[in-house]
Amino acid sequence: MLFRTLGQTFMSSIFGAILSISTASQIGGKITTQMINKLTDASSARSLPQNLLPQLRTILFNGMHLIMVIGLILVVIAFVINLTRKGPAKQPR
Repeated sequence: MLFRTLGQTFMSSIFGAILSISTASQIGGKITTQMINKLTDASSARSLPQNLLPQLRTILFNGMHLIMVIGLILVVIAFVINLTRKGPAKQPR
C-alpha cells in the first residue's frame, strides 16, 4: 500500500511538471500563464478574452494530450514487462 501511494504521488508530480513545461513552451504573444490557470477554473474562465479562448484551449489540450500519451507508453511498457517476466521458482514440498 505504501509503494502504491508513493507511486501515485511521484507520478502526479511528474505529470504536473510535464503539463507545466508543455504549456510554458507554447505560451507567447498575448497569452500568459495566468490565463491558462484561469482557464482551468470554470468561474474565472468567463473573464478571459473571448478571441483568445480557442488558442488557450488548444494549449491546454496539447499539454493534457502529452500526459495521456506518456501514460499510455508507461502502461504498454508495464504490460510488456509483466508478460515477459519469469514467475518465481516453485519450491518442492
